[in-house]
Amino acid sequence: PYIRQESIKDLKPYFRGKYKTFDKFADIYVYFYEKSLNLLKKDGYLSFISSNKFSKAKYGKGLRQILSTQTEVYEMVDFGELPVFEDAATFPMIVISKHCKPRSETFEYCQIESLDFASLRARIELDGIDLPRSSIANEDWHIGSPRNIVIIERLKDRYQPLKEVIDGKIKYGIKTGLNEAYVI
Repeated sequence: PYIRQESIKDLKPYFRGKYKTFDKFADIYVYFYEKSLNLLKKDGYLSFISSNKFSKAKYGKGLRQILSTQTEVYEMVDFGELPVFEDAATFPMIVISKHCKPRSETFEYCQIESLDFASLRARIELDGIDLPRSSIANEDWHIGSPRNIVIIERLKDRYQPLKEVIDGKIKYGIKTGLNEAYVI
């Protein structure tokens, strides 16, 4: 479900009343995840390929909470900015999880660096890494290579976040929902 939040403004009042994952900036796939989990029987499996943006963006906080507390995440395959779909920049990620309380201490994560492979499963087996469940256990997920996570944690320990430096007064430049004006 690749429908941007600007295209579903008329549905926002409905989503606000029905979904725990509601955020006024959430794309529709966030609600697909929650609805799917609500329909899924206990110990049922869920696998989606959707945007990876929920794993980082503020609007994904509710979905991250549900995935980390109500499912056993088995695998995440992140394609980053790779053009998996020819006509869309979607930042695809595959998430495979089971509808049950988390039990495992780890899950498999794979950052796909190139689409030049014969078998996705073989690529995951070659490049996948086991990450600690703790990396997705709270509202801020820390997924990626263990080396990069260590660097980020060191930076957080040593330096003040920009948000604090500017007293939370983050401003936008030009902002538009009229994407057609910028696509040539």
